[in-house]
Amino acid sequence: MFQADTYKMVLIGVMVIVFLRFLPRIKAKMLGIPFVNVHDVKQRMDAGEALLVIDVRTAGEFTGNLGHIEGALNLDASALSSKLADLADKLEPFKDEPIVITCRTDNRSPGAARVLFQHGFKNLVIMGGGMSGWNRAGYPVAYKR
Repeated sequence: MFQADTYKMVLIGVMVIVFLRFLPRIKAKMLGIPFVNVHDVKQRMDAGEALLVIDVRTAGEFTGNLGHIEGALNLDASALSSKLADLADKLEPFKDEPIVITCRTDNRSPGAARVLFQHGFKNLVIMGGGMSGWNRAGYPVAYKR
């Protein structure tokens, strides 16, 4: 009997962790913010589409071993709301422009997308796979700010 109760508790704990892990993705999808793959982003860039890429990793990750997409704006997800307030005038023209949100894998991007959406940005997509996927695809990266 003890083992069955223990297994039930472990299973419930795992289910809660999985639910919390995917909650930002669920919220982003509910807002209509789609996930696109790295190849779609690269194709849009190669076609000359003016995309604002917002990379929500830390500054150290942005310039670290995965690099970043040339021209990306680095806005750390942990301080995104305050950064948006500080940059409100500079970012205002981009509220209706296409924006790609990326992080290392795509775990922080959905939460950041929700924050951006709440601040009036409407043409958002999340780059599935993040910079890890971008690197696996062999696409070019920059390392300096």
